[in-house]
Amino acid sequence: MTLCLDQLGIVLTTVGELEEAYQASNEAVQLRRVLINANPKAYSSQLAWSLGNLSEALARGGDIPNALMAIEEAVQLYKPLVEKDPRFTENLAWGLGTLSKRLAQVPGEHLGAKKALEAIQEAVELYRPLVSHHIEVYGQNLAWALGTLSQRLAETKRYSDALPAAQESVALLRDIADCKPETAITPDLALQLRNLASRYSDAGCSAEALETIEEAIKLYRLQCLRLPRRYNPELMRALHMKCTFLEVAGRRKEAPAPLRESIALLRDLEKRQPALYRTTLESYLQRLQELTVTVGSDDGETEETEAEHSHVEGE
Repeated sequence: MTLCLDQLGIVLTTVGELEEAYQASNEAVQLRRVLINANPKAYSSQLAWSLGNLSEALARGGDIPNALMAIEEAVQLYKPLVEKDPRFTENLAWGLGTLSKRLAQVPGEHLGAKKALEAIQEAVELYRPLVSHHIEVYGQNLAWALGTLSQRLAETKRYSDALPAAQESVALLRDIADCKPETAITPDLALQLRNLASRYSDAGCSAEALETIEEAIKLYRLQCLRLPRRYNPELMRALHMKCTFLEVAGRRKEAPAPLRESIALLRDLEKRQPALYRTTLESYLQRLQELTVTVGSDDGETEETEAEHSHVEGE
């Protein structure tokens, strides 16, 4: 029963059914807690796994504080397990990587940023020996951890260290593409390309940033054909990044087009989850209005943007 709930939660999260994913994952955690009270040794690893799934469902729904609490508990359960049985090393590494993500999502926490970096550094060190023996099994996990490490380094302004980590992540995914189906690699590669594009931008490499985000966008479009509710938010973010990179590269006249497409995707997301996306939509509309004025778009286009912005504020 609990295993079925865990799997259901994962599948629902993957396809973007976030409320249903939370309900399934939360029920799995509650059932595991009952079991662990009866036999802690037998069920602690299973509770940790369920807590990790719950953390992801909560985070996707915007509940970062509870998502952080869930993954912190999971990590604390995994650590003593690894001491007794190295087979749980992968689980601990994954938990530390997820913990890093959650800590970084807490706003205004300087101490949290330091802890987030430390957590992902530990995760990378745990993954490396696993990959040296079984790249086809653990390669994607290390690539994900390296991408997360790159983000944490950039957030602490260590840009010269962040770019190589992002490059290694993408290179690793390309290396393992030969031994796995394309559909298994594409989502991870798109994510890490998006991250690499940001790192190129941080380094002042605007041409490389644009080329990389274009590749990410192409991959996300393919994913959106299969699972639109899961990948439309990712495509939306990638298009917004392209707008930014075009501006930085001095190609401002081209910048409104990807931003408009991003806003179109964002409108649908905001209708389904207004609390999560309303502020972002208003921000993007404001930026589009400023862009159309700056690049000297025709009056009708500017008026249309102003009308859209007023409509959102008045809802």
